[in-house]
Amino acid sequence: MNFSPIIIIPFYNHLDQFIKFLPRLKNISVDILVSNDGSTQEQSEKLQSICSENNFFYISQDKNQGKGSATHQAFIWASNHNYTHALQIDADGQHDINDIQNFLDLARKNPTAIICGVPVFDSSVPKHRKIGHRITTFWTHIETFSSKIIQDGLCGYRLYPIQSTLKLFSSCKFMRMGFDIEILVRAYWNLIPIINLETRVTYPDTGLSHFKTLKDNIKISLLHSYLVLSSLYYNPRRFILSKIKS
Repeated sequence: MNFSPIIIIPFYNHLDQFIKFLPRLKNISVDILVSNDGSTQEQSEKLQSICSENNFFYISQDKNQGKGSATHQAFIWASNHNYTHALQIDADGQHDINDIQNFLDLARKNPTAIICGVPVFDSSVPKHRKIGHRITTFWTHIETFSSKIIQDGLCGYRLYPIQSTLKLFSSCKFMRMGFDIEILVRAYWNLIPIINLETRVTYPDTGLSHFKTLKDNIKISLLHSYLVLSSLYYNPRRFILSKIKS
């Protein structure tokens, strides 16, 4: 099977953090695509210039539509340019690029699987973020009827097989803060293998979060309610499909 990976970086008004992250990206031998999710005109112009100077590919949406939408557009672009796998990295520099090769090696050996980052936090992690990861992981265990498949549903550092993942986007209902969770659960329901990989995560001192505590917690609660109810149909369906394919 042909293996042609690209790094995808969803971006929304993270310019200061991205500039600090930039030196670590310059020496990566894998192609990079930055997907701008409707940032301000000033940030968009500066970002496009940075991408041009560093030979990064660049695409943009006129309006902010959420990480899921920016990722979807990046997948479409990558598919049209004959890439087979997309390694998603956050724009704020919290992910350890030294693990890129580990993701690529696992994907090359398991080309149909999603390689999902499992964060190993250091002392920089805010307590509420750590708790949020634990709560989401608890719910994904219920949504998949398994405590082994998804070890972390929130980490944005993961590698997807592009073609099989593209088919899932039309079913996704939560394209903003809940996207990383929903796409992973739907992948499991649709028999896409998931392999977990531990990776160090550091929260920058100047980290910028677009998380709105009340509004987004309500949306994530609605997401988990929706996925739990949906799991009553999709998990038995998955079991039947797995038996047919075996």
